Amino acid sequence: MTKFNDLLLIILMVILTKAAAATEELTILTHDYPPYQYQQGNQLKGISTAIVKEILKKLNYPDNIQVRSWNAGYYLTQTRTKHILFSMTRISERENLFKWVGPITSFTYYFFKKKGSPIHLTSLEDAKHVASIGTTKNYDTHLFLASKGFNNLKLISNDVNNYKAFSVNRLDLIPLGQLAIPFVAKQAQVKPTIFENTGVKLFEAHYYIAFSKDTADETIAQWQQALDEIKATGIYHRIYAQAVQAAYADFQVYDEKPTIVFFNPTESGNPAWQRGEAFMQAVAANLELNLEIYHANEDKYNLMNQIRNVLQAPTKPEAILFQQNDDYDKAILQLTDKFKIPAFMLSTPEQKLDGIPRQQYPYWLGKMLLAKESIATDEIFLQGGWALILLHDYLQGFDFAEEGLDFPSYENSSTSSVNLNQTQFFQDNKWSKIDFKQFSKRYNPELKQYNFSLAALIQQHQDSFSTEPSRNVIHLMTSEWAPYTSIKMKNYGVFTEIVTAAFKEMGITTEYIFEDWLKGYNKLLEGTQLATFPYTKTPKREQEVYFSPEIISSKYVLFYNKRYKTDFNYDNWQDLKKYSIAGVPGYFYEETFKQQGIKYYKFNSEALAFRELYQGHVDLFPTDELVGLNLLQELYPTNYKEVFSSLAKPLLISSFHVIFSKTHPDGEKMRNLFAEGLTRIKAKGIYQAILDRGLQQH
Repeated sequence: MTKFNDLLLIILMVILTKAAAATEELTILTHDYPPYQYQQGNQLKGISTAIVKEILKKLNYPDNIQVRSWNAGYYLTQTRTKHILFSMTRISERENLFKWVGPITSFTYYFFKKKGSPIHLTSLEDAKHVASIGTTKNYDTHLFLASKGFNNLKLISNDVNNYKAFSVNRLDLIPLGQLAIPFVAKQAQVKPTIFENTGVKLFEAHYYIAFSKDTADETIAQWQQALDEIKATGIYHRIYAQAVQAAYADFQVYDEKPTIVFFNPTESGNPAWQRGEAFMQAVAANLELNLEIYHANEDKYNLMNQIRNVLQAPTKPEAILFQQNDDYDKAILQLTDKFKIPAFMLSTPEQKLDGIPRQQYPYWLGKMLLAKESIATDEIFLQGGWALILLHDYLQGFDFAEEGLDFPSYENSSTSSVNLNQTQFFQDNKWSKIDFKQFSKRYNPELKQYNFSLAALIQQHQDSFSTEPSRNVIHLMTSEWAPYTSIKMKNYGVFTEIVTAAFKEMGITTEYIFEDWLKGYNKLLEGTQLATFPYTKTPKREQEVYFSPEIISSKYVLFYNKRYKTDFNYDNWQDLKKYSIAGVPGYFYEETFKQQGIKYYKFNSEALAFRELYQGHVDLFPTDELVGLNLLQELYPTNYKEVFSSLAKPLLISSFHVIFSKTHPDGEKMRNLFAEGLTRIKAKGIYQAILDRGLQQH
């Protein structure tokens, strides 16, 4: 009986301990840092605030949040019992000072300079040589830079004073996250365009809720579980989007419509251009831009006079847009630099111009690359619309430099065998109902990568472009990965052509959507997409999806930059731990790296990873050999052979497959049909003919 009583006592103590944790009185603090947390009248608002309030609601905690200065909140949470402070970046210097729940949101810190500053950075180390870097005392950026040996830091009491000192040239650099810039500018009473991203990254910041060290572990577990549930149910993304839009409205960061002038080199009477101009005006209206269009009537002298008059006028536009032409583009860029007006260019990959955007010409923001065959069509204005989105985001503080300064509009898009050309698109005015804000990072801060193409518009509004439904048409997902899959290649690349032929053999028509790898894979897991490709087998994937038979063999290699390091010692996975490695989330090595304890720097695309390798910021980058060589030839056509090489020992010899959803009702059936079709086209010689034709140039 005594043992039974003892057991009851233990159970009762556990229950009481958990109950105490559930009712533990906590002092909840926050600090002013819009759009994450801020006061609007008597209301406490912001992204982090909304998420914390949702946690409190789930846990039946009272909503008693107090606003303190950053330093006061930091001190109290570190020294007093049962205190909470949000948002706080979780970094190694703070790890043992608090207990943590999160992350509630994430972003990247970059160094920003003032627009027009001659400072040029290529690495974090370069920033040690500027006169002054402004940061708020005890901020994550202060602790991070101090730990890296920076002795040129100016510690300022609060954010607003920091921004104001920067705006009047008392600071050379400040570290910021991109999303905060419109609000930073509003607080400092300056235009957001004075903040120019240097492209030099400090670190990935993950905002957490910090708890005093004495907080019960059960309380931490309950808060973490509540946050995880909010994320899992989709409430998180709704709260995030609503909080961002509310912050923009509360701060009125866009109280004036920016004016952008487009200089059209042709005449105004051309019907195709009229349709295209209407498209650009629709984009501008949707994004709340004032768009003015000037026509030069094929007269370059008239064009230059128009530009001079606009730039010399008392009221100047916020930016201009023009089409590249060897006769006058340098003169235009010299004028925009003289008058300090941002300029964006519509160009083609074949057109060359001395100088690099933002270096030789500081106010040349970048250019939109057009497909050569599209120059004489309406697509020139489709690119004009995309350029307006980039300019809109830039003027509102969302610099696109992180993704690059050359935007190929035909990549990362969707297409299909349906004959939907741009002429039909403009004639039918299908774009008039499109909400272009969905393509803007200003309106979608969680958007990882711009997706610019006519087909991207079509996919967003399938109802306007629907064809007669057919049970013999299927939609498959892939991504831009030449030479295997590419919207720019004939039949969309050799792998895609094989997939098309195999299904055609079984009487099935294929249509393709070009999408981000991770997004495509996640849609398979959800059962909202049937199949995607190409994928390498891993144990985890084999549990989650169906694999087709092998389509093409693959060799993954490790690329390196010969200018920086050549003495690599690599025999096995563990040897890679001593090198800095770039990688793209969702690729096969992510799973292996995690198992082997290999850390790597994550980038949204292979182009960005190769750029880091080119600049010497990382030692190695793994990718398929043919894909890597194809991309390097595109990115660095004049010197890629002199700069890049790959290690002799492959990282992986494997094969590529089509993967099918296990949760889609037709997943297994379509996998079996595809396997049968593949066997048939191999027997007929169709497979080998496609393979020989598609890979002969590589």
